[in-house]
Amino acid sequence: MLTACAVVTAVFFINFCGWFFACGCKSLWAGAAEHCNIHHPDGPHCPWCSVPAVMQAGIFGAIVAFQGLVLFVSRGRAWPVRLGLGMLAFPAGALIAGSITGLALGYWN
Repeated sequence: MLTACAVVTAVFFINFCGWFFACGCKSLWAGAAEHCNIHHPDGPHCPWCSVPAVMQAGIFGAIVAFQGLVLFVSRGRAWPVRLGLGMLAFPAGALIAGSITGLALGYWN
């Protein structure tokens, strides 16, 4: 079940980035970070796209870990409910991770 949640997160991670940071990122099938503001000479630059790949993996991992926590806490419920909660944990975890990285890197200053 966590694998399904992680796959959905992997596919839509960049969509969330583009929506939350308004940086220009699009779906993987629509150019991904091709139009992200990290390609502009002047900032601000997207907090998720401008950090090293290891940090991007850490952000992704934190979101998936949050999904795992939600799945663990909801054990005992019917699997469709657990799966739904795990999927809903993606935008919730991404909001938390995005807020932390955006504020830490001064994106909204």
